[in-house]
Amino acid sequence: SPMTYTAPDPRSPKEAWDDQHRLAASHPFPWILKADSLIAAFETLIAEETRNLAAGQFVPQLSGVAYMLAGFAIEALLKALLIQSKPALDTKGKFNLRSHHLVELADDVSLLATEEEGRLLEKLEEFLTWAGRYPIPLTSDPMRPRPLPNGGFAPRTYHGIGEDWTAIRVLIQKLKQRLPNVPYEQPS
Repeated sequence: SPMTYTAPDPRSPKEAWDDQHRLAASHPFPWILKADSLIAAFETLIAEETRNLAAGQFVPQLSGVAYMLAGFAIEALLKALLIQSKPALDTKGKFNLRSHHLVELADDVSLLATEEEGRLLEKLEEFLTWAGRYPIPLTSDPMRPRPLPNGGFAPRTYHGIGEDWTAIRVLIQKLKQRLPNVPYEQPS
């Protein structure tokens, strides 16, 4: 017989979870915390990729997954900025910031991205929507090369190991400067 979906336990009051959902949808802190977790995972993967390269080990490439995590982190930070300025839930309580289009989200928060940042956002969007997760996109169009500023062309997902890591960190800091600082406690 086919597997069935397990319904929520009736002993758990829906109203309490609705309150949690509403809180997480209306304050930037949960989004910043999630972004920070994704950023930490990104940093861990690129450190491992660097160690593998230095050791001459040719193991499965980690940078595509690292780009995906960076894209998810930037998406969370952009949504944290949006939540500060407009309601994130519709009248039925459904989260309405469902886009993964980083360039559009950046436009929505008036992030005055440079042309270089725009290309980076496009690249990260490819990784978070398909290239970090699947071998192919839904159609071949996202795989097709795009013109480069130097006159050449390459797929958006093409990258040299490490070439965007600094730019990703700079963009993350640019976004975080516009958000409340999370007061992580220092170990004593």
